[in-house]
Amino acid sequence: MTTWQSPLIVCAIIALLLPVGFFLLRKMVRVRPRPVMVAVVVQADGFTVTDRHHKISATVRWNTVTKVTVITTDRGPFVDDMFYHVTYDGGDVTIPSEADGAKAFVEALEALPGFDMEAFSRAIRSTENNSFVVVLRT
Repeated sequence: MTTWQSPLIVCAIIALLLPVGFFLLRKMVRVRPRPVMVAVVVQADGFTVTDRHHKISATVRWNTVTKVTVITTDRGPFVDDMFYHVTYDGGDVTIPSEADGAKAFVEALEALPGFDMEAFSRAIRSTENNSFVVVLRT
């Protein structure tokens, strides 16, 4: 093998392996859609939370809600990092912000008497582990 053939062989090997490397890198960093684990269905008088197996976790009437807390974490943006914790007469339930129906749920929350839009605004901007009370009924 002559001195000019060694660099040529190295370049040929790199040229062959480079597409494989890019393919593997793309596979590693591809963001896959997360499976939906929870769904919330909003009705005029309340809401129902179901799990991915369509089992009902909670059925809550709006007039029994005593407190809604928005809980934020520092784990985003690639995992859900905001949750709505609802305390009601007889229990509590936590709804991820990426649950099916979460947008309609938030719109219904905003219509509740005593909804604190300032606290909600701080919560949606938060990137830290924190909690924000957005509804408190006494």
